[in-house]
Amino acid sequence: MDGTDAVMLSGETSVGQYPVQVVQTMARIAEAAERASSFRGKEHKPLEDVAERFISDTVCYYAAKMANTVEASAICTLTFSGHSAQLIASFRPQSHIYAFTANYKILNKLSLHWGVRGFYYDSMESTDATFVDITTQLKAAELVRAGERIIQLASMPIEAKGTTNTIRIKEVL
Repeated sequence: MDGTDAVMLSGETSVGQYPVQVVQTMARIAEAAERASSFRGKEHKPLEDVAERFISDTVCYYAAKMANTVEASAICTLTFSGHSAQLIASFRPQSHIYAFTANYKILNKLSLHWGVRGFYYDSMESTDATFVDITTQLKAAELVRAGERIIQLASMPIEAKGTTNTIRIKEVL
């Protein structure tokens, strides 16, 4: 309810006699709290005079809003720093968040953010080709299906690895 992305065990609970039951109980508590809570994440729009990454933050804000509006099954973001995936997660969209990166250092960290699943991806030829490629990968992994809508985010030009400045709604074919 306070926007926490993860919980962890510490002290006796992490080394006790019933570690599996402890983790199962924690998972049930976290899931119940998310279901019972009216909290859906940050609700405020980025402010131009406050945010260093105003354009990127605005694109991420509206990606979460659009995903809920069009009932997208997924938000797919290409990221090098992990910032866009982390920010989208903070808005708690109802969609899955799939983050693609060529940065091994942040790949595992991505999965620590609420609702984010990270994928290694380094074949960024062009924005259009990359969007097609990641959609094909998600479809092959049965994470998205034909007929579903997805939101795709990237930086253009893609090879510059800049901040997120592009958003697209796509129906999976």
